[in-house]
Parts: sequence; structure tokens; C-alpha cells
Amino acid sequence: MRWFALVITVAVVVGMGIVFVPLSTAAISADFDLLNKVKQAGLWEMPVGAELAERGQIAQVRDIGRRISAEHHELDEKTNIAAATVGATLPTEPNPDQQYWMTEVAQANSNDIDRIAVNRLRAAHGKVLPLLAQVKVGTRDPVIRAFATDAMIYVSRHISYLESTGLVDYNALPEATAATSNSYVGFVVWGSVGLGVLLALWWVYRRREHTIPQHRRK
Repeated sequence: MRWFALVITVAVVVGMGIVFVPLSTAAISADFDLLNKVKQAGLWEMPVGAELAERGQIAQVRDIGRRISAEHHELDEKTNIAAATVGATLPTEPNPDQQYWMTEVAQANSNDIDRIAVNRLRAAHGKVLPLLAQVKVGTRDPVIRAFATDAMIYVSRHISYLESTGLVDYNALPEATAATSNSYVGFVVWGSVGLGVLLALWWVYRRREHTIPQHRRK
């Protein structure tokens, strides 16, 4: 039975190997995607913060606009350094949604600019924070882990800034959803291990068929 146990062990290792490369590739892709999203966030939040600092109707909002713009410049520099270290290419302009939000804030009248800008910024920060946390706990790259840790501090602080204004419409924010990524990874891993075991059992069965003497098969 020793050889049988050896076959099962090899099968399990092979099954794990089936998913090792895809999962590693997915981790790298998630790392680069995070850098892209943080970079694009800065590309629209820096000018919107500056717009608020200049046109905000409430002194607190103007101060928050200055802080967000300045701190996003700091975070943008950290993003550039991390990207250069891991070899990622970063976007150079906001995505279409972000460009629309920039235009919306720029065209807002004095009665609406504080409310519109605060809610757009709060919604955007709320989307990137869970992504930062997910990559922080799952990345294999220490550079990305350190970057995500720093970025989470900035984003969490900006959320606190924005919520302190009393202008955030929480009912308009997306509701929290249960995480499914770990379940998916577990399904893939254990499914591959099971496939490896089945292949091993099939190999054992075929081997026994070939080794049984002819007179015993009749």
C-alpha cells in the first residue's frame, strides 16, 4: 500500500499545482489593478479637492477640499513609486465616470457644489477602501502590501473628513455585500485536489487491470 499512498500524495500535489499558477497570476493582476484604481482616484480627486477649496460654500468643506487635494498628491507620489518598483504601468487620465464627476462638480452652482462634491468623493472612497483591504491581506508582494497599508490610512481619513460635514447621503451609498472571493478560491483549490485524487484512483484501477493474470480474468 506504500506505493498507493505515494500516488495519492503526488496526485494531491499535482492538483494543487493546477491552481498555483492561475492564482498567482490573479494575485499579480489584483496588485496592478489596485495601483491603477488608486492612481485614477487621485487624478480626479486632486482637482475636485482643489475646486472645493476654492468654491466650497462652507469653511469646513473648503478646508476638507484642501486636505484631500494635498493628501492625494502625497498618495499619488507613493503610487508612482510602488508602480515603478513592481513594474506596473499607470493610467494618465481619469476614467469616463470620473471625468463626468469632475465636470459635474465644476458646473455645480453655489447651492449644490458642497453636497455634490462631498457625496461623489464619499462614494468613491467607499469603493476603493474594501479593495485596498482585500489586496492587503491577499497579496504576495511586500511592496504592494506596504502600499495598501498606507493607502488605507489616507482613504479612511478622507472618509472621516467627508462624513464630518454632515452632507453625506448614506441611503444613496451601495449596501455592503458578503465577500465571496475566499469561497471561490476554496472551491477551485479543493476541486483541483479532488480531480487529482480521482485521476490517481483511475491510474490505480488501470494498473491493476494490466497486472491481473489472464487466467484470473476469466
